[in-house]
Amino acid sequence: MPSHRVRAVASTYFSHLAPVTKWDAGCGTRYDDPYGSLASVGLMRSDGHESSLTDRLEGTGDAMSMYHEGQRDLQDRYSGRAVADRLEQHRMHRTFNDIDRELIETARFFFLATAWQDSVDCSMKGGLPGFVRVTAPNELAWPDYDGNRMYRSLGNLIKSPAVGLLFVNFDADSKNARLRITGRARLDESPEAIADLPGAKRLIRVTAEYIFYNCPRYIPKMEFADESVYSPRCDYTPPEPEWKSRDYIRDVMKDEHGEL
Repeated sequence: MPSHRVRAVASTYFSHLAPVTKWDAGCGTRYDDPYGSLASVGLMRSDGHESSLTDRLEGTGDAMSMYHEGQRDLQDRYSGRAVADRLEQHRMHRTFNDIDRELIETARFFFLATAWQDSVDCSMKGGLPGFVRVTAPNELAWPDYDGNRMYRSLGNLIKSPAVGLLFVNFDADSKNARLRITGRARLDESPEAIADLPGAKRLIRVTAEYIFYNCPRYIPKMEFADESVYSPRCDYTPPEPEWKSRDYIRDVMKDEHGEL
């Protein structure tokens, strides 16, 4: 496909998703380039190089399977390969659509899985609706807020960028209430990345490789009650969590400038 045709197709795709450009997260004042440039939109090929949007539109990128040998072994052992293949063909996608985006950008939390060697971790990341944003056709990002300073998730991902994300809507009657994303993460610690994002220490960006929905039949029905008082937002100072004042820890609770 000629390069001008690639740009035209990409431009059409970007404009299809572009109506929501505001990064809200409790502030409502930030506007970003929501989908970046062609160069920033890529997938990792099996040879370790990046498959660009141009490659994929021209058909030269790898058609990666979302299953590895261990998963295939069990699929074959328990007569699951045909079902798994059909689900990959019809439910897995590599760029975010409007349904994905609505679930992601209205979420108050999601679960993040990371691993490096024997260090395996799963954590919940939370904030006001809009704290996670789709920032490119296959990229999402969220701010890293004040935490317990163990850096279990971020420490894992700077050593091994492979991550898994799980979004669940507990108060929706929908077949698209549980969204799974696997991809590669990186830290963006530039001042521009967190400008006008209340409470943000840095930004985490994830390039999605596989995006797919799971059957929601085991999701319990729960109703939303209140926002967390600790969620950062504009013109608001969250209270300090109680644990920071406990006897065993308060003498070492320093800020990023080394001050108590």
